[in-house]
Amino acid sequence: MSKFIRKYAWILFFTGISPLSAQIPLLQNKEAVKAITTTQDLIYNFEFEEARFRIENDRHGLGEHPANYLTQAVLIYWKDRPLVPDTEMYSQYEHYLNKAIELSESFIEKPELYVEGIFYTMSGYALLAELYSEEGVGLKVINAAKKAYKYLKIGKDETDNFPDFNFSTGLYNYYREKYPELYPFYKSFMWIFARGDKELGIEQLKISKDKGIFSRNESTIYLYHIYLRYENNPQKAYPFACYLVEEYPQNLRFKSILLEVLVALNELDQAGPLCQRLLQDSKIYYRLSGTLFQGIIYEKSDQLDEASRLLDESLTLLEDLRKPDFHYLSMIYAAQARVADKNEDNDKARSLYKKALRSDPYAPVKEEALKYLNK
Repeated sequence: MSKFIRKYAWILFFTGISPLSAQIPLLQNKEAVKAITTTQDLIYNFEFEEARFRIENDRHGLGEHPANYLTQAVLIYWKDRPLVPDTEMYSQYEHYLNKAIELSESFIEKPELYVEGIFYTMSGYALLAELYSEEGVGLKVINAAKKAYKYLKIGKDETDNFPDFNFSTGLYNYYREKYPELYPFYKSFMWIFARGDKELGIEQLKISKDKGIFSRNESTIYLYHIYLRYENNPQKAYPFACYLVEEYPQNLRFKSILLEVLVALNELDQAGPLCQRLLQDSKIYYRLSGTLFQGIIYEKSDQLDEASRLLDESLTLLEDLRKPDFHYLSMIYAAQARVADKNEDNDKARSLYKKALRSDPYAPVKEEALKYLNK
């Protein structure tokens, strides 16, 4: 459920705003908007120290402002991902979001800051819902999502005042319908949320990508995600993944999503160099991506021994992360099933495909597994 209200990260980069601008609507301050987008680009391009410098130097100018805490949170999200429960960075991230919510609710009391207050509060609760969703904490997800939804409903009527609300409304329209299809646990809770429209949601995300000030990158990420993992259409996902890598060449997460699209399209020659770059990184999270997709490349090239070795290694790396990535886990099992099938071990292939289905797969793995198991 959290995905349809999650990650309004475009408003998490409110830095460089003077004390005066904290008392007027953001869009009336062109200098502030420029500072926001500059800091946003630094974080997306993994220039974390420069982004931290800007945030810390602007913090005193803002005083006790939700932007300080939201920017700190999003910096942690990109720099230290994946966030693992019971760690310092996880706790800091959660603390910053709660502090931002506490401060932003006071904005709603002031007419001149009302729209901004809605943004900040909605974003804080949406990011908490995302965090808890990734940990599988169902009731905490519902609680945060309900609170975010209260403010999201207001935002649906504010697109003329703040065009980036097309992003939140688009996410809501798509995921309100798609999420309960994938996760039956949430169906009994969905009556509290108004119906959405998947096609309209996609169109609103495209408007946000083209016209939004702060939401263009988040809209691009979600358009890629929807087309590849929910609609199983890598051709439509490809241009969005390419855009992200071209704009932010140092962002390894963006390289990994382009890699996933290229492998889905069987563009293996283009995928190889991206694998090598990820394999060289010091963080397990990115080495896992490189190892997994290199293993799939070997499988697709019928180099089955090498494929088996790397797929086994990717399982070990996933365990070392201490944070389950069910999407990658399902992809590993599906690739191992294809190896088993090519080795004419049908029983093993069926067993692995069943594991893939139990591992919370998106559409590509789910369709592949069901097709094999039902034949």
